[in-house]
Amino acid sequence: MPCQDNHLSKVSRTSRVPGWIFTSVVAGCLFFGALAAGASADDDFVLIFNGETLDGWTGQEGLWRVEDGHLIGETTAEAPIERNSFLIWEGGEPSDFELTFRFRIDSEWGNSGVQVRSERLDGYVVAGYQPDIATDDWITGILFEERGRGILARRGERTVIDEDGEKHTEVFADADALGEHIDPHEWNDYHVVAEGDRITTIINGHVTHEVVDRSPQARRQGIIAFQLHTGRPMTIRLDDIRLKTLFRPLFDGETLEGWDGDPDIWRVEDGQIVGETTEDGQLEHNTFLIWNEGEPADFELEFRYRIDTEWANSGIQVRSERLDGYRVAGYQPDIATDDWITGILFEERGRGILARRGQRVTLDPDGERTVEEFASEDELFEHIHMDDWNDYRVIAHGNRIVTMINGVKMHELVDDAPEARRSGVIAFQIHTGPPMRIRFEAINLREIFFLISDRENLDE
Repeated sequence: MPCQDNHLSKVSRTSRVPGWIFTSVVAGCLFFGALAAGASADDDFVLIFNGETLDGWTGQEGLWRVEDGHLIGETTAEAPIERNSFLIWEGGEPSDFELTFRFRIDSEWGNSGVQVRSERLDGYVVAGYQPDIATDDWITGILFEERGRGILARRGERTVIDEDGEKHTEVFADADALGEHIDPHEWNDYHVVAEGDRITTIINGHVTHEVVDRSPQARRQGIIAFQLHTGRPMTIRLDDIRLKTLFRPLFDGETLEGWDGDPDIWRVEDGQIVGETTEDGQLEHNTFLIWNEGEPADFELEFRYRIDTEWANSGIQVRSERLDGYRVAGYQPDIATDDWITGILFEERGRGILARRGQRVTLDPDGERTVEEFASEDELFEHIHMDDWNDYRVIAHGNRIVTMINGVKMHELVDDAPEARRSGVIAFQIHTGPPMRIRFEAINLREIFFLISDRENLDE
């Protein structure tokens, strides 16, 4: 964050608004408060700093090092920095997540912070949301936007930034009272939760701010980074840096915003995505409803589906490539009324069937195929509801893709062949053939990020 004088020059007076605007914020705050106590014990948290090296992180040489298992950022009087400099995590750009770490400032003065959902600019310069850390007692626990809109929420404030960019702020706790729980020269537990349009910071178990950002400037994903601020010499110590990504909805239940497909085929009805063809609208080729807001690599994808017609052939594309129009090529965990199809893994416009139901298939770097049967194809079919809703889950980690239906594993592919894909679009399919109707709902995605040095282990 900038120096205190810059902060003060950017502060705008907040306006009081009716209590109803904060209803969802209060509910979220209560939820996040409950999270704070148990965050470090949750197995879904992944260490993103190995305690030994700066592997997976990049920053200006001479400013960052590892010492006694801690990540240390330091500036000196002999080599002051001319602009704020950041240590940037190279593991991805998470969207919805929880980030936890511990910090301690070892110098008399210090000014730092953690960037989330941010953008890397030239060199080691970053722009975006910054939950703050400093020795100045009013700063730690505020939310600042580096190279942006300045202070978004002070300690003890809940702020809603509406669609027009107007700020509406309410004080939920005394800033000084919250500050009594923070000693920058001792170890402090820091917890940032970003979910949907909301960012919440919790320090030593106490919520220090909450921001709901619905403005055009809002950021929904981006890098994580730690800051060293210009000014006097400083030393900050960080450790136990952990990340847990959260499921986020890809379908709002009302519109096809974020999706691209033939409007004659796809619509929203009763809170569900409906894909339908008719006798009068026969397809010349398979067509897809494509999620156009990302190409995830490692993730868990979950949704529910139901087939309403006597015949249907569909599927979910993952790590796929968009071709011309509404065509897609890539991995397709399958869905159909033909009893041998649902639960297989097919490669659309590629290698065909990669794994049947009940198979674990390994494709080596030469494309050679090894098949292991782990379950009976017919027994697995008994877990699929042909006339009702089904819970579908696809897990992609490294070189591995696993599909589960109604909680039961259907297939597993380990793909090290030259044709293997590690990231790509998500899309739903409508196949050529007789008229069909299929419905989808509760479509959620959780992207997964790893310690850089662990990625190779995932491919074993």
